[in-house]
Amino acid sequence: MEVLGVVVFWLNVVILLFISNKLRKMMALEQQFKQIQNNIAVLVREHSQVVNTILEDLESKIEEAKETMDMLKETKTKEEKKAGLPPGTPKPMNVSSKIIYLRQQGLSVQEIAEQLKLPQGEISLKINLHEMIKQNKISNFT
Repeated sequence: MEVLGVVVFWLNVVILLFISNKLRKMMALEQQFKQIQNNIAVLVREHSQVVNTILEDLESKIEEAKETMDMLKETKTKEEKKAGLPPGTPKPMNVSSKIIYLRQQGLSVQEIAEQLKLPQGEISLKINLHEMIKQNKISNFT
C-alpha cells in the first residue's frame, strides 16, 4: 500500500507541474492578448486622426471648389452683361457644329446649305471631315 501511496504522490506532483506549466502559459497568453488589444487601440486612434485630417482636407478643397464655381458664375454673368446677352444665354454654335447638328436632325446637304446660306460643297466637306474624325482617321476638325 505504501508503494501505491508513493505512486499517487508522484502522480499528483506530475499533474501539479503540468497544471502549473499550463497556467503559466495561459498567463503569458493573457499578457500577449492585453498587449495586442492595446496595440489595436493605438492603431485605431492613429487611423482615426489620419481619417479626420483627410476629411478636413477634403472639406477645405470642396469649399475652395465652391468658391471657384461662384467666381466663375460671376465672371460668366459679367461677360454676358458686357455682350448684352441675358444671363444664362448659351454661346452661339460655330458653323461646323451647326452643320453637324442639322445633319443629325436629318437635314440633307442641300437643306443645310440653304438654311445656313453656305455652298453645298463646304457642307459636304465638313460632314465628311466630321465622319473621318469619328472614325479616328484624322485628329482635328474646326
